Amino acid sequence: MNLNLSLSLKRLNTREIYLTMTLVVIGLSMHVLGPDNVLDTELFFTASEADTFIRGLGIQNMRAYFVNEIVDLLFLVTYSVLFFLLARRYYFRKTWLTFIPGIFDLIETTTIILLLQNKSYASPIWLGYVTCLKWTTGSIAVTAIVAGFIRQRQTHMR
Repeated sequence: MNLNLSLSLKRLNTREIYLTMTLVVIGLSMHVLGPDNVLDTELFFTASEADTFIRGLGIQNMRAYFVNEIVDLLFLVTYSVLFFLLARRYYFRKTWLTFIPGIFDLIETTTIILLLQNKSYASPIWLGYVTCLKWTTGSIAVTAIVAGFIRQRQTHMR
């Protein structure tokens, strides 16, 4: 392992390491135990596509998807806290912005839970947009954290 990378990893605190490991375990369990396909992983979908998808789920896949969404609540809290801690570590002034992807994910997940509980509800038109905003803001947050890591690392190397 590169000495500089090794030194950077030593700077991670126990909370950040624990949260990262928790994300990996939760993500793997969602992948293994969840249904083959979920709306959450799509970049965008229409209300019609969501309705067709949910109505096409069998009972077993619907139960698996429901459990997957409950676990997703833990996943989104975990990544939101990790984003916040990493943003604070890299001296971002507006660390609260790192919670925005989690807020969009919370809206998406709770809406899908409600849809799974009652298939007679129509998917809201805005659900696909919320999902797209989740992925967009999440990508921005990760990019900003990586940029902060690189900036801090370059500062320490001088």
